[in-house]
Amino acid sequence: IKYRQPEKQHAERYRTLARQAEERFRALKLGNITQLVADGMKGWPQLAPFDRIIVTAAASHIPPPLVSQLKPGGRMVIPVGAPFMSQNLLLVNLPAGARSEVDAVMAAHGVPTANQGSAVRRASMASPWPSSRTGSWCTGRV
Repeated sequence: IKYRQPEKQHAERYRTLARQAEERFRALKLGNITQLVADGMKGWPQLAPFDRIIVTAAASHIPPPLVSQLKPGGRMVIPVGAPFMSQNLLLVNLPAGARSEVDAVMAAHGVPTANQGSAVRRASMASPWPSSRTGSWCTGRV
């Protein structure tokens, strides 16, 4: 039985960080990733629905466009809270035929999304993944 890696999509707000991410993906031999340079909080409706969405930057709220792009039975994790304050890592479940369910998983600290103002430009977090500094997200299909 040959294992087929799931497709992954990665959204990055800044072109320079997208290039850095692409270099890392290539170095790690991750060839099953499609990348979009855009506001990740709007999702990627052309490729929806998604089984999973992982948001790496803290948002002030759960973005409705991302929830609407989940497949029935899909899940999303997202840090939510005020910039540079206490935040919660939320798990959003979309059961088939039901409304979304949200559970707080644990306390989290993510940098704010770029659409939360200039605070993100002042953030200087060292991370091997450039998406942790912007409003990026990635998805997976199984």
